Amino acid sequence: MKEKNITLTLIKNTFLSSVTIIGVFIFFTLFSLNQIGDSRLEQQESTLRNNFDLMVKRQTQSVISILETYNKKVLDGQLTKDEAMAQAANIVRNMNYGDGNYYFVYNSKGVIIIDRGSLLEGGNEFDFVDMKGNYYARELISNGKKIDGGYSEYYFSKPNSSNPIAKRSYSKYFEPFDWIVGTGNYKDDINVIFNDTETANIIKDQNRKMVFMMIVIGVGVLIMSILLSLRTSMKLNKMQKSLHTAEELLERD
Repeated sequence: MKEKNITLTLIKNTFLSSVTIIGVFIFFTLFSLNQIGDSRLEQQESTLRNNFDLMVKRQTQSVISILETYNKKVLDGQLTKDEAMAQAANIVRNMNYGDGNYYFVYNSKGVIIIDRGSLLEGGNEFDFVDMKGNYYARELISNGKKIDGGYSEYYFSKPNSSNPIAKRSYSKYFEPFDWIVGTGNYKDDINVIFNDTETANIIKDQNRKMVFMMIVIGVGVLIMSILLSLRTSMKLNKMQKSLHTAEELLERD
């Protein structure tokens, strides 16, 4: 009975110690893995958003190039300014890129010059605010008039929707026409693309594999600890029997 108690106690202590050590090991491993994964995801997200910023800037600059072409026709006497602005507006109004992304144009007073040919054209949004209280037209105009143009963040509804969504746009001022040209991306569209990126999926898959591997290692170490404790207890029991036999022999003498 005493030998059995020693064995059970040894197994119990070994089991508890092993579980504690394995638990701490898995926790810190997963924590470190999560930190590394988050860092890589943040870097990937930052790169993706920078690429989107660069894309809308280039798209806006392509429109500015078209306006420069028409302004040259004005300077060369081929068109009047009104004719050039009307023709340029028709071209930009029908331009799009990507998955239905479009361009918009304000003048310095906040009048909508181009908005996909919608009924909003001709209206004034200078004093309009978004759901967060931002004067988005003023920001687009102000940032657009910076030397290299600028980015603005605000809430705006997608076409055929009344639900305002966070949007980031680039705008650039074309002084000869007094036009602020811009285009942008809705942040939820960027998030969808980010969540589907190869890097994000690879990191998620690696995390799942690492969790499974840690569990397998933990169970393996636990089993080995129990077997080792059983082997040790058997040796102790054998030693105790030998000592007990020796004590009995001494008592007989």
